[in-house]
Amino acid sequence: MSLPKIVHQLVKVLGYDDAIIIVSRWGGTRVFVPYGMTDVSQSQLTQVLGVERVRAISQALGGGSLDIPLCAQLLLSQRNTEILDRHESGEPISDLALRFRMTERTIYRILREARDERNSGL
Repeated sequence: MSLPKIVHQLVKVLGYDDAIIIVSRWGGTRVFVPYGMTDVSQSQLTQVLGVERVRAISQALGGGSLDIPLCAQLLLSQRNTEILDRHESGEPISDLALRFRMTERTIYRILREARDERNSGL
């Protein structure tokens, strides 16, 4: 799965987990990154990532507006992998349905598709 250029840049600056936090929270919108030593404490990003990470983004990508892509397929794939991992660790289907706010039938479908995909790769 190919990531958009801006997401690659965010991964390089922040690491994968923090880049995914940005995509999952602000995907499909434009976020403001304060430039340089501007007071970053009021930034939406700072409230989630902290001052040092926002400064790292500003230094690497410059300040101003960043258009954050949705990356819907990536987030969906991540969610499904998490469901499979939790189930394989013993979490009951009913708990997964409540945690991910979906029906048990949907959880079963996701698990079946994930297993089929995993087995087809063998």
